[in-house]
Amino acid sequence: MSPLRAAGTGTTRSPVTGNWTRRSFLKGAIAGGIGVAAVGAGTAFALQGNSGPSPTWSDEFNGSAGSPPDPAFWSAVVNGAGGGNQELEYYVPSANVLDGNGDLVITASRNNGSYHAWYGPSQFTSGKIWTKGKLAFRYGRLEVRAAYPCAGQRGAWPGIWLLGTNYKDVGWPACGEIDIFESFGDAHSSTQISGAVHTTGGSKDQLSQLPARNDATNFHVYSLDWNPGSVEIGVDGHTYLTVKKGDLGSVWPFDQPFFLILNLAIGGTRGGSVPSDDASFPYVGRFDYVRLYGGELYRGTGQTG
Repeated sequence: MSPLRAAGTGTTRSPVTGNWTRRSFLKGAIAGGIGVAAVGAGTAFALQGNSGPSPTWSDEFNGSAGSPPDPAFWSAVVNGAGGGNQELEYYVPSANVLDGNGDLVITASRNNGSYHAWYGPSQFTSGKIWTKGKLAFRYGRLEVRAAYPCAGQRGAWPGIWLLGTNYKDVGWPACGEIDIFESFGDAHSSTQISGAVHTTGGSKDQLSQLPARNDATNFHVYSLDWNPGSVEIGVDGHTYLTVKKGDLGSVWPFDQPFFLILNLAIGGTRGGSVPSDDASFPYVGRFDYVRLYGGELYRGTGQTG
């Protein structure tokens, strides 16, 4: 367990899964001008004076070209299980790399059967990383600045999403799911994006349209504003989906820490059919930064796989 140290008070709480330590960072304190130092593996972090609002936590994806994202925060998923959606990719760590210019790049490529996927020899490799077992948060504002050159391409299904940290204990959808961004290949649209939540009490989702001149192939800031009684999903400062406690009956799993997932799925129920020509690949997603403002940040030593 790696405790976080900060100005003000913090408390520990019973673990949701694995061992977690909580420290609270109030939006009022953030607005009052505190800054945050970089977090390294196994280190605490300190808050320092700053002239404006600063993130509780961030990853700017700085690092040398070809290196993996910061292992203090992220683990690479390795499997070809299909994600419960008949997806065709086999996730490999080498598909998630920094470009040396401040971006994380996830690349999906054709593959000639190097791995054994759920359907047989793998046809595609791609990337999926998550903060599971390393970092989670509850409440606050999350911003992810990302571009998807693959948006609207047949077979491409990129996502920015979260699952509750009790995922291994109660399964999906009891753990809760928040989809901050999805683009569906079967929609054949680079301007259509989607936000959603999923629970045992049902789901609520909403499509939003980006302008044709500035579609999802370009960089946008995808956001989650999460409060004890509501979840709001937006893009570029515009909220297009609000879910309030009670909208899905008595079920509300969004009162526990969640971990973050970035991935690029291929095919499956919403990726749709994949082009047969090699010229369509590779598919790419680019991430400039991930920033959390306010909320409660958790570091843990739970299972990362």
